[in-house]
Amino acid sequence: MRLPAPRGLLSSALFPVLHGKPRELPGNFKDLLEGSGAASRASAVAGKDSESSPESHSNEDVQITLFACYALHYAGFEDVDEQWEWNPSLLALRAALEDDFERSLRVLADYPAGLTARELPGYLLRLGAPTAGPSLPQYMKDQGSIDHFRELVIHRSMYNVMEADPHSWGLPRVAGRAKHALVEIQADEYGNGLPGRMHSELFQRMMAELDLDPSYGRHVEQVPATSLAPINAASMFGLHRRLRGALLGNLAMIEIGSSFVNRCFSEGLKRLATSTASRWFYEEHIEADAAHEQIAAYNLCGSFAEQFPAELHQVLFGANATKKLGQMLDSVMVQSWAKGVSSLRLDALQQL
Repeated sequence: MRLPAPRGLLSSALFPVLHGKPRELPGNFKDLLEGSGAASRASAVAGKDSESSPESHSNEDVQITLFACYALHYAGFEDVDEQWEWNPSLLALRAALEDDFERSLRVLADYPAGLTARELPGYLLRLGAPTAGPSLPQYMKDQGSIDHFRELVIHRSMYNVMEADPHSWGLPRVAGRAKHALVEIQADEYGNGLPGRMHSELFQRMMAELDLDPSYGRHVEQVPATSLAPINAASMFGLHRRLRGALLGNLAMIEIGSSFVNRCFSEGLKRLATSTASRWFYEEHIEADAAHEQIAAYNLCGSFAEQFPAELHQVLFGANATKKLGQMLDSVMVQSWAKGVSSLRLDALQQL
């Protein structure tokens, strides 16, 4: 993957610098942070009073910059020196963006107070359960076209081509029953050691069957901030130990209700007479996630909350923020298609 194109003042200033030799970032980045919407931490550094932007989760400039910062901790970029990964000034910039992103997500998340560790699993299962009425899964099952499926896959490729990797950051940060549960889920995600069976590999095979380039990050230019925010949230939760509970809540929301969603997607592709290989990813998740949702709710999040009751609110935060981000992305697709337009970024459609 190569460094993506910038989407605003901040990324336009940063990305050319990342193409060069690692060094201290110029001092004018403090002002650019304020202009990008990440005002809270930057203003504090500059000695100014300012309120943070409540919508950095949908800010194109902020999300593409965070994505670039986090990608350095995964596969990196062909055209960016690996020494940038731990560059102190870049980490300070990322911290300012994260501060505002987290504030934005905490405004977005809405969860009850006073919930106990014993009540947590049931709450998570209800939160992640399919809801009545029109939904993206039902739409794809009943009327989604092959072009709609290709767009859906492009949006979700930002996470699914690296599926499970953000949550592996949690392995050294939990213990006991919660750790056993996380290992059990992760082992399935990585194909239990069988070549070609990792869920990320199955997703890439589906992309190829749908005539899409399955390379990681290949479609980053085409996806909006609403597609980047979910993977950025998982990366932020995973890279900060204080947010380990949020990471577990994030994983729980990915697993809970997933069996129903993937069944709808598989049936939609079958309706369109696509190949068996194109449905393998979804078929695999119908059975796997039916088990994973129980493990995630009880053995992972429930056990963690019992062991660390002071961090129960972090689990709720991560779960609710993840749910809201997912709903926002689903709405972008369904509402766009209802208007007869693409849900992808208009300036990148020609890359399809």
